Amino acid sequence: MTLSLDAQPDPHRAAEACRLLIQAYAVDPQHVDWSDVQDALGEALAAFDLPQDYLDVAVLASTDQAEDGAAP
Repeated sequence: MTLSLDAQPDPHRAAEACRLLIQAYAVDPQHVDWSDVQDALGEALAAFDLPQDYLDVAVLASTDQAEDGAAP
């Protein structure tokens, strides 16, 4: 599976992702609720029309490449 960030994001969803992330940190930057960050990430992934498991797939692919000796 090849996934890319080359696509143009949905500007409304991208803006919502930014708003959610800023709001999460603005409340108390020292104690950010991880679920708020996950909500922002989910919205960002949706903005780029990426699956919710995109980061898991990317990390797994990166790990597989590192084990094979290939550059990430």
